[in-house]
Amino acid sequence: MRKINPYKLLKSQSKIEKEKGHIMQGILRGLPIMQKEEKYEIFLQNVTARDALYGTTEYEFGKMPDSNENPALAGAPLDFENPYEVAAHFNDLKRNNSDWFSSDTQEVFVSAAIYSAANTDAGGTTYLYETRQDVSYHISDMQFIIGIHKDDKLTLGQQVLDSVYSKFLVNFTKIGTPNDYWKPLNTSQMNYLVLEYDFSKSILPSMDTNYHEDIVDFWKINMTSYDREISKLKKFATKTPFYPGPVILEPTTELYFSIENTTNVFEGTTISTVLKEGTTFILTQWWFYVLVLLVILIILLGCYYCCRNRSEEQLPLIS
Repeated sequence: MRKINPYKLLKSQSKIEKEKGHIMQGILRGLPIMQKEEKYEIFLQNVTARDALYGTTEYEFGKMPDSNENPALAGAPLDFENPYEVAAHFNDLKRNNSDWFSSDTQEVFVSAAIYSAANTDAGGTTYLYETRQDVSYHISDMQFIIGIHKDDKLTLGQQVLDSVYSKFLVNFTKIGTPNDYWKPLNTSQMNYLVLEYDFSKSILPSMDTNYHEDIVDFWKINMTSYDREISKLKKFATKTPFYPGPVILEPTTELYFSIENTTNVFEGTTISTVLKEGTTFILTQWWFYVLVLLVILIILLGCYYCCRNRSEEQLPLIS
């Protein structure tokens, strides 16, 4: 596939999306891009180092969930073994946290952080940025990059950003550096350029650190820990199949969760699985019935000694 002209690939993709309605959703886990059943962790350790620009907008898809939202996508590069449970758990948390970004938005931020870091770790030079020029939603910056989705009237800040974007791209293409103050990504700092012009507030492009750290840590730490706990519970207490098969539960199986988050990034009470297999196991053991019989005998003997008539030797001389 790498030998095929990229324009032909894009044309084929557009045709498939238009005629058959199949939308591309991230990296396809299969040849020739990935080995069969290869984990993202292994795939990202073997990426080809290159000079690259990675960018997002401030709000992307916003906070309202999409009707076709799939929360598991936000953690796709994290190799969750239980994406269905992770997705359901995210939905539960989102209901109580309306100010959270939608999973689609979080997917963009998490992917940008993981893939840009992987390219840097591989030896590539990565420039990470975020556009915050009003209004900064998904593809709103395309008007500055390739001239599509153009606003009818640009503000002064947008006009300046429009000229700056083109200079960044030309400089990066010709000399490998967008400009002097935009520093390459350092994964220990996750530094990135914030693109925004607002002359009334003296706001100019500047470098910042810890790119969406709260959201990235939520998926890499909290949700990863949750996924591992679910795997442990399945391993020791149920025969429910692992991903990629569907989650099929027996009709008699009851699920309740209570796993506490181990970090302060996001707090929330989750679910713990309580199954009835332990009771079934005890009832099949012979020693269980022996114990029951001994308990019954002890109770009967106690009743006998308490209720029997006492002999004359046991009666007091003076009553």
